[in-house]
Amino acid sequence: MVNGFPDLRKFFGGGSSDDVICNPNSTFSCPCEKCWETSKPFVKNGSEWLAVEFQKCLPMTKNLEKQLREKIASWLNEECAFVLNCRIFSLQSFTQKNVIIGGNECQNENDKTKGVLYLTVLLNLNETKIYEATQVPATILGSVIQAREHLLSSLVAADMDSVVIVERVDYPFNDYELQSNSAVSPKKLLQLTSFAFASMIISFIATFCLICSCFCCFVGRIQWSSFGSSKWFNGTNPKKKKIKTNVELKALKSNPESVS
Repeated sequence: MVNGFPDLRKFFGGGSSDDVICNPNSTFSCPCEKCWETSKPFVKNGSEWLAVEFQKCLPMTKNLEKQLREKIASWLNEECAFVLNCRIFSLQSFTQKNVIIGGNECQNENDKTKGVLYLTVLLNLNETKIYEATQVPATILGSVIQAREHLLSSLVAADMDSVVIVERVDYPFNDYELQSNSAVSPKKLLQLTSFAFASMIISFIATFCLICSCFCCFVGRIQWSSFGSSKWFNGTNPKKKKIKTNVELKALKSNPESVS
């Protein structure tokens, strides 16, 4: 119910209902729409999540939440058994409980609405925190989702746009209670990363230009020094000639008999 009226968004793909709980009856239970920002079990430095983007918001329901986790676990088992070499990661069979939904967001970008589903898979059901050592590598999960793209799109009744790996960062908080403004969205994290990369490139170019300028000035100074000290530039030294003339005149004055 929304303001006393039925919430019809889930029937038209406009978003999920606030009362739908993702990962129910587990440590990671949370409202689907708010898991990514507020759920304390998900915040751990270095944890990688799969962000699956759809062309519209997902109509999340309890039944869809259950089916998503069951299907992803089944697809992961099948791909690891026949296609992917999951043994190098010591992966075994998975169930619905291993699959964690980290959030179901409805975002607006450039006047377009899209849905974003955050996913990860745990190696051990006894984990209470999600970080890199407790997760199935995001690259493997991404390969599975891409291989079953059409099945996933059919399940959620929305075309899939992209699959992106996003990394959670460690936030400062007390007693694992997050502030409402402490979470950084994947979009903002990507913007910060792009800004840092652009700054690094600009700094490199500026440093390179400065080094080239110093080198050119140094080489030019050597060339001008050589040019300035050359015989062609200086010519004959008039001072030496003048001194020689003075000496000759002095000799003539001291020996007047030698002048005929």
